[in-house]
Amino acid sequence: PEDIPFHFQYQLDVQYAVGRIDFGDDMDAYANYARSVVKAETEGATFAPKVTFFGVSNPGDQATRLSADRLVDPLYKQLRKRHGDRWQVDAVLREEAKKAQLLRLLGGAETPALLFAACHGIEFPKEASELRQVRYQGALLCQEWPGPDAHRGHIPRDHYLAGEDLSDDADLQGLIAFFFACYSAGTPRFDEYTKHAFLEHRQTIAECPFVAALPKAMLGLPKGALAIVGHVERAWGVSFLGDRQSRQIAVFESAVERLLKGHPVGSAMEYFNGRYAALSTELTTAIQQAELWDQPLDPYDLARMWTANNDARGYIVVGDPAVRLRQARSIKAQS
Repeated sequence: PEDIPFHFQYQLDVQYAVGRIDFGDDMDAYANYARSVVKAETEGATFAPKVTFFGVSNPGDQATRLSADRLVDPLYKQLRKRHGDRWQVDAVLREEAKKAQLLRLLGGAETPALLFAACHGIEFPKEASELRQVRYQGALLCQEWPGPDAHRGHIPRDHYLAGEDLSDDADLQGLIAFFFACYSAGTPRFDEYTKHAFLEHRQTIAECPFVAALPKAMLGLPKGALAIVGHVERAWGVSFLGDRQSRQIAVFESAVERLLKGHPVGSAMEYFNGRYAALSTELTTAIQQAELWDQPLDPYDLARMWTANNDARGYIVVGDPAVRLRQARSIKAQS
């Protein structure tokens, strides 16, 4: 992203299905990923037709409580109702959403074809060592964390799952994962929510932008995953909450539906791109009315629209946008 910026990817993705791979100088990882994609297109399904929803709800933490109650749980129930005859749809929620269980879902015996996980993504300030930030930013914080009331200070390493936790022999071949978590796809150099904090100038949050280590590790394994959908920068509740915290999960539901029907992951992301385009239009119109037509713009409304707009555009594909669930094609062929 220091050469091909995230904002260029956002802009291109409005019209075209795009993804990003970035293994730096690790040529073996590029070769592994290329082989994984070819194998997925030419051979049968590795895993059973299984979808797993993983939802953390840390004690005393409103963010994860809302994502578990208003996003993961209803999404799981809707998809099980609609696709339970062809797909095994499971949920690992709240107290069960431990790190050890997530590892079993990421290369272990319980690895599904599609994994949807919602939790906090670990965040480090730019004052932390660059190596530490690049290695752990966006790692998935699991149920072991006792919440903000019971814990202060640095979060113990064994509370979150990072790329280095995956063993070289982990089998993720054919997996597509969706992570609703801050920084789970990458970190830009500058804070993209300046207006949310009512700041005049953008803040530097990293020495340089980078792709998160966990999806890179997942894709670069000898038996690596096909694609990860994650978020650049922080992910906000406005993704699935409307006015007065009403539930709005249609975008997530439609994207997962497309994946289960065999669409490429880039096609499934069209719903997120459409939402971003609609919110961008709303934000642009409001700013124009304020600047050109002297219509007052409440700063809180501006902050809300700004946050929703930037949050919607932050969902990206790490991997090839043409990959798709092999199990979906097998089911279609059988029917």
